[in-house]
Amino acid sequence: MIKLIGAGDSIMHFNKADTYPQTGWFQVIDRFLKEEKEVKVLDFAENGRSTKSFIDEGLFDKLIKEVNESSYVFISFGHNDEKDDVKRHTDPFTTYKDNLRYFINEVRKRKGTPILLSSVARMNYVEGKLTKTHGDYPLAMEDLAREENVIFVPLSDLSFNAYKVNDFEFNRRYIMSFEKGRYKNYLEGKDGDKELFKKIVKETNIKNLFYIPCGSCKTNPTRLLCSEKMKDVIEETKKNCDYVIFDVPS
Repeated sequence: MIKLIGAGDSIMHFNKADTYPQTGWFQVIDRFLKEEKEVKVLDFAENGRSTKSFIDEGLFDKLIKEVNESSYVFISFGHNDEKDDVKRHTDPFTTYKDNLRYFINEVRKRKGTPILLSSVARMNYVEGKLTKTHGDYPLAMEDLAREENVIFVPLSDLSFNAYKVNDFEFNRRYIMSFEKGRYKNYLEGKDGDKELFKKIVKETNIKNLFYIPCGSCKTNPTRLLCSEKMKDVIEETKKNCDYVIFDVPS
């Protein structure tokens, strides 16, 4: 029987019913298989892990015990390797590559097939423009894949380009961002872009006066102001400001 084995962070993590609709992409990979009964899916991905912490916490030791000649190991890290804390941080072209190379070598020792996938892009907008955040990590992974002759999937670029096709109101379905009452696990709603909101609010030279630049926006102003996402933005703004002023083209 073929084994598909996942190693990664929250983007791949298997979520249980009590956190629905949060879903890791690897936990639904079986939906895209032609012969589902002939494939076993094992998901070892855990929230908040980097290549370093995945090794240090013994998660890779558990994973490698399942690897044999019929195994395909999907490896996707980067989100948390970027973090500053010493338990997770790695450098793209040194420790990050070293850890990935260790994964590759151990999988190959057991005659398994390693597959590298760069991290899914964050939905990060700066002044209305979708912006990449993963720095050199995707490039470092691609370099290593070339050096080690490993299958590489440019998931960062693929997801980033997919986001670019639509605006944030459409794209929010891909993250934990939804209105109150939609899901029983989150009756108060969930604002997956709360950190994004903090990033896009800009200070001015006048004390306690802030603004949110719209950037290059082709959306009809009326449609934008009436959208569900704008309602969320207004509510979040009201929590922090006494007055909210909208200035849109006539």
